[in-house]
Amino acid sequence: MRFPNQWTPAVFAAAETEVGRLFLGFSRFPAAGVFVDGDGITAVRWNEMRFTRGEAGADQRGRREEFFTATVRIDRDGRIIDQELGR
Repeated sequence: MRFPNQWTPAVFAAAETEVGRLFLGFSRFPAAGVFVDGDGITAVRWNEMRFTRGEAGADQRGRREEFFTATVRIDRDGRIIDQELGR
């Protein structure tokens, strides 16, 4: 299975959040995806590849919810908007 793993500056910033540190401390095989919406909000999402459901593809925005994920949203000024596990 191929899965995007894009470690951009936004991913490194998200990795410094509480959720980012927690998830990356647990995860043995994290894969990062980065999505920017029309308002310039960047969503960084990690999936733990040991537990992914196998829904491959470059566009992961439409994926079903998985338990072993972490998402951090960042505004266009670099501020953390929200962060959550399992979504």
